[in-house]
Amino acid sequence: MLREHPRFCCSITAPLAASHLPAELTAARRRRGNPRSGLASAMALSASKSRVVRGSLQRDASVYGDEQPQRRHRNLHCGVRTGWLTEVLIVSQNGQLTLYLGKRDYVDNVNVVDKVDGVVKLDPKDFGDRKVFVQLACAFRYGSDDLDVMGLCFRKDIWLECFQLYPESHKPSMSTMHETLLKKAGDNAYAFTFDIPTNLPCSVSLQPGPDDKGKACGVDFEVKTYLAMEKSNPDEKIEKKDTARLIIRKIQYAPTQVGAGPKAEICKNFMMSDKPVQMEASLEKDLYFHGEAIPIKIKVKNESNKTVKKFKITVDQTTDIVLYCADKYTKTVLNKEFGETVESNGTFESTLSITPMLSDNKEKRGLALDGRLKDEDTNLASTTMLRQGVEKEVLGILVSYKIKINLIVAGGGLLGGLTASDVTVELPLMLMHPKPDESEAALRLRRKRKEERKGCDTTHKVT
Repeated sequence: MLREHPRFCCSITAPLAASHLPAELTAARRRRGNPRSGLASAMALSASKSRVVRGSLQRDASVYGDEQPQRRHRNLHCGVRTGWLTEVLIVSQNGQLTLYLGKRDYVDNVNVVDKVDGVVKLDPKDFGDRKVFVQLACAFRYGSDDLDVMGLCFRKDIWLECFQLYPESHKPSMSTMHETLLKKAGDNAYAFTFDIPTNLPCSVSLQPGPDDKGKACGVDFEVKTYLAMEKSNPDEKIEKKDTARLIIRKIQYAPTQVGAGPKAEICKNFMMSDKPVQMEASLEKDLYFHGEAIPIKIKVKNESNKTVKKFKITVDQTTDIVLYCADKYTKTVLNKEFGETVESNGTFESTLSITPMLSDNKEKRGLALDGRLKDEDTNLASTTMLRQGVEKEVLGILVSYKIKINLIVAGGGLLGGLTASDVTVELPLMLMHPKPDESEAALRLRRKRKEERKGCDTTHKVT
């Protein structure tokens, strides 16, 4: 059963949001008042700039300059997994290649990674002697395409696999996903399968700045089908119009077994004070989900002659780029102050809650994210899980988090602020995705994130 997604599918029988339409279509809608008739008239008036394909609006790349002119998303229940999956297709500019994938997120289950099952539909009338290939590449991008000058390439392939589809060569074992996509594609469709190695990194992208253009830096996976004379000939130039490509994501879910939470304590003496301030901080568990509240249990025993004015909690994300250099970047993703005070010779015991969110860090350039397919479906990058025996260099980008708890202590006596100081402890933090249908808590988290996305003014783009 197919059901069109209200956000992504440009259906003729349903009104389109004005923000998703070209200017002439929006103007036609305003003139006519009727969304359907306005859309129909605009299509007729601008036939040179757009065309209707199987009930969907497809823009002409030669006019709009798009490398990927058509994308259509539908929700598809195919029985491979529980729940709704996203069927994605893209057509090359020449219209001869159509790439179908059943989804764009592929799960790394530590021992095995989901297979990438897809289908390519061909229109071979103008192929000539050229063949059709399909490839999956894992690459590290460390510069914008705009900087690709003087033959410099800011992209390094970590892993690549390529098959010939036409004339028929690659014959994968047929899966339920293949059968569903082949039925959807119709005649002249060829199936393919890629097995992603377990030692490859998960998708990570670095958040671009407001003025940055082009693809984001980071680790990405790309499925590409193209026309060429030979499989791997560096001297052969492949035209963009003979290519259809889609970015996919490799993601990890949190392990089912959650360990005990970390604990840290400190005892600090101050100038002009005989006795110290003691603090102990701990977490209930060692791993939390994206968007989940993180309760921090804090105990303070203030035996000094100073006053704790307030508590300050920060969460830092550290991005370690290990593929081509040894750079480390630290970004603060949460900074929150609490007005609790602890007087001299007093005690404090309470639980303070924090929730680091990407929505509070939209303007921070270089922040690591969990891949970037669309603005609304990404979040802070998950903690990198290191496997035994896997070299760090292969992983490209390592992401970790830590929580800092600071006691802001006021100075007392004649010296005042000169004797003021902070008492600080650090706790490691792991952030990951919950497994789908794992628990009621996970379902509630997904509903919460969906409601938050609805409240944001987002533009739906597929890259």
